[in-house]
Amino acid sequence: MKKSLLIIAAIVCFAFQLTSCKKELPRKSNAKVFNLEKFSKNIQSRIGGNSPQQSPEGYSFIVTMDGKIADSFSFGNAYTNVAAGRIAWNTKQEINVASVTKTLTAVAVQQLLKKHDLKDGSLISRWIPGYVKAHDQIKNLEFYQLLTHSSGITASATDYASLRQVMRSKLADPEKTPRQYSNVNFAMFRIIIPYLIDSNVVKIKEAQFLPGDTTGFEKWLSATYINYMQQNVFTPAGLGTVNCTPSANTAMAYSEPRGIGQYSESNGDWTETCAGGGFYMSVLEMSK
Repeated sequence: MKKSLLIIAAIVCFAFQLTSCKKELPRKSNAKVFNLEKFSKNIQSRIGGNSPQQSPEGYSFIVTMDGKIADSFSFGNAYTNVAAGRIAWNTKQEINVASVTKTLTAVAVQQLLKKHDLKDGSLISRWIPGYVKAHDQIKNLEFYQLLTHSSGITASATDYASLRQVMRSKLADPEKTPRQYSNVNFAMFRIIIPYLIDSNVVKIKEAQFLPGDTTGFEKWLSATYINYMQQNVFTPAGLGTVNCTPSANTAMAYSEPRGIGQYSESNGDWTETCAGGGFYMSVLEMSK
C-alpha cells in the first residue's frame, strides 16, 4: 500500500514538473501598432482629393518619429515670385506657414510664463501697454483664454490699428461667443511678449517713442517679438534666420487644396501683423 502511494506521489510530482516547465505559446497582442507606410498613404489620399478639382497644385509633408525624420513626400509644383517660377515641391520649399505660427507663438508664451512663475490662468493686464487704453474686459482676460480662443473676441484683422480698437472696446457678448477662432487672440501676443521679456526695457522704449511716435514704438514691438522667436524658438531647434517676410523663391500659395489658379496668391510682408500668422518656413524647418 505504501509502495503504491509512493509511486502515485512520484507520478504526480513528475507531472507537476512537466506542466510547470511547459513553455507558454506567445500571445497575440491587441495593442494597435503604428504603420508608417499606411499613415503616409492616408495623408496623400486626404490631401490629394478625389478629383482634379479637389487636388492641390502641390504639397509636401514630413513624418517624424522619436525626433527623427521617418518619411517624407512631395507632389506637384510650387509657384514662386521669380519669373516663370514653377518648380517641383520639396521639403525645403519656403511657404507662409499661416496659422502654424500660432503654435510657435504659444511655445514662446509658455517659456515666458514659466520665467515669471505665471500660470495659464494669470491675467494679461500687467503686460498690456498703457497707451492702448485697454477696456477692463480685455485686461481681465487670462492667458489661457487667448491661447484657446475662448476670450470672446471675434475680430480678425491683426494690424496695430485694429488691435488697438479691439483692445479698447467692450467684448460683444462673451456668453454667446465663448469659443470663437480669432487671429486677434494670438496677434495680441505681439504686444504682450515684449513686456514679458523685460517690462523695464519696454518702459524705456515707451519713454523714447510715446506718446507721439506710436508707429515707431509698434515697429519696435514687432521686431522684439520676432527677435525673441528667433533666439528662443528657432535657433534652439537648429534653424537659420526665420522671419515674416517672403524671399524671392517663396511659394505664392498655401498648401491647401484650392484648385487651379491658387498660385496667383501673394502673401506679402507680415512683419507688422504677425504672431497669429506670418512666418515663412519650409516643411523641413517646421518639422524641426
